[in-house]
Amino acid sequence: MSDEAREIASGRRDTRIIPPLVGSELNEIANTLNSTFDRLDDTYDRQKRFTADASHELGTPVSIIISQTQLALGKPRSPGEYTAALECCAGQRMCVLTHDLLDLAEYDAGIPQQQLVSCDLAEIARDISAEAQPVADQHSARIIEHLEPACGHLHPAAIGQVFSNLIRNAIKHNPHGITVTITTRTCAEGVTAEVRDTGTGIPAADLPRIFDRYHRGDKSRSQDSGGSGLGLAICQTIIEAHRGSISVENNSEGGACFRFNLPA
Repeated sequence: MSDEAREIASGRRDTRIIPPLVGSELNEIANTLNSTFDRLDDTYDRQKRFTADASHELGTPVSIIISQTQLALGKPRSPGEYTAALECCAGQRMCVLTHDLLDLAEYDAGIPQQQLVSCDLAEIARDISAEAQPVADQHSARIIEHLEPACGHLHPAAIGQVFSNLIRNAIKHNPHGITVTITTRTCAEGVTAEVRDTGTGIPAADLPRIFDRYHRGDKSRSQDSGGSGLGLAICQTIIEAHRGSISVENNSEGGACFRFNLPA
């Protein structure tokens, strides 16, 4: 056990302590140490993934700021030219991206049980639908609600973020004039919700990777939209932190349907 513990301490993160003979008093100690090493390993992987995420996505906006600053300072310029350079360096995308990266890091670590409260999925969906109405009006979209009471033990703000991302994605990344239907209800496993739209749907090639971080195949993940491209990954992370599941499919009549299930 000491030799195996020293191997782990030296960087062999895939090593675990082999429990002694069945019935040994040291079994419980070995199992406790292995559980601790598993948690430490998971924490290390999350930190490594966050660092990779941040460096991957922040590289482009940082490069733009540096290049525009160097260009502006290369020679004397008119006030209008300086204004144009500063507008390129405004960093709005970096602000959105940083916020989303921090959300991912937070939910990757899980949601503490004390932050889960008894609440109604329908009420959360209704509040977020009202908040999204101005965006819907800008795109001549219609939001329809079929909200049955669906009570669960949830993190209201996090689940609200899921609804917000799904509803706004459906509105912003489809032609004007679509309909978005939000449904909540109870199910055998707990509670379930759907966000269904009448838009163009998701290309078949993109469906298997639609929740992947930085997958850009579908236009809903495009950087040109002003988002970070991490919205759907955040949705999946939040739902899985609730020990639930999320999926997407194209409607036979057109458009896409995102569905997530949560334990009650």
